[in-house]
Amino acid sequence: MLEVTTTMSEEMMFASTVFLYVFLVIGAVFTFILCCYCCCQKMIKM
Repeated sequence: MLEVTTTMSEEMMFASTVFLYVFLVIGAVFTFILCCYCCCQKMIKM
């Protein structure tokens, strides 16, 4: 029983770490695209 719970907790930790990493990457890409879009809008207005 203890071994099963240990593996489950390890899998949960791994899954949460991967999810957090993916979330950060998506957030960084979204921010980068948003900045580029804002810069393009400013260039078009000028």
